[in-house]
Amino acid sequence: MFASVTPGRIGRRDGDAAIGVDVGGTKVAVGLIDAASLSLLTRTTIATRRDHGGEGVLRDTDTQLKKMADEATRRGRRVVGVGLAVPEIVDLEGRITSGAVIPHWDELPVAETLGKIAPLRVEADVRAAAFAEAVLGAGRRLTYYVYLTVGTGISYSAVYKGRPVAGAHGGALNIGSSVLADLPASGSGTQHLVLERIASGHALVERYVASGGTARRAEDVLAAARHGDPLAASIVDEGARTLGNAMALLVNLLDPEALIAGGGLGSADTTFWSTAVACARCRMYSDTVRSLPILHAQLGADAGVIGAGLVGLLGGVPRKT
Repeated sequence: MFASVTPGRIGRRDGDAAIGVDVGGTKVAVGLIDAASLSLLTRTTIATRRDHGGEGVLRDTDTQLKKMADEATRRGRRVVGVGLAVPEIVDLEGRITSGAVIPHWDELPVAETLGKIAPLRVEADVRAAAFAEAVLGAGRRLTYYVYLTVGTGISYSAVYKGRPVAGAHGGALNIGSSVLADLPASGSGTQHLVLERIASGHALVERYVASGGTARRAEDVLAAARHGDPLAASIVDEGARTLGNAMALLVNLLDPEALIAGGGLGSADTTFWSTAVACARCRMYSDTVRSLPILHAQLGADAGVIGAGLVGLLGGVPRKT
């Protein structure tokens, strides 16, 4: 059996720190994590300029990482590690094996470029965030739970005794991008039912704009629905119910003692979230399971960057495979 991970086992001597880098589909967050207190000392964010290609995102990330290293020096901190959390599949050796969100990061020298300041460890963003919740957040007193992130994309990680379950190849996170069903489409074709294309923040905006609405962020679509826009309300409701079905599927398959939700949409108390939870409970297989706790992540939007910092301090997430 694996021992759980506690804050006391992570902390190093006073003055040590790690830099956490959380690369997302819309923004890159870089934070400085104090090793003794495990507190987030400071953080910055920049846009993820995917239109500049993977090379451009890598350059921008490297620039912000160097700035944070300079900030650590000004604060009298020694950077002993860097943790990089990415929205891709990361194998058990810390290699990025997909380039679905950040183009070509599975081919570019990401670790070599970003690992010049201190030893670097790469982890999937959802596992880094799930680990942060296990150490410092809503998962501290839980033995076995599912962490679900709902934001620009959707992903999950099961966590057992403080350790994310990575799977045999690092791929135990694909719920948002997996094809759930093939549906009839116009003509003789088929349409793939994919969770992220219906229920993610990106999908809410894309579907609303494609139908004639105006929005830049998922919050804009949610606000339009609150103010009585029937188009926005329909898109939000369909997305929430589809998410609820996926939540129930995870619970029915994995039988956790709780589900913890993070990400921009998963951390907020909205009609979208309450509808998803109600739908999930209806789809769960028994009365006992329907009463399981469904919690917001306590670290909110900082879970990813804090988790990346913890990865940097430990040289990787302790994991179950």
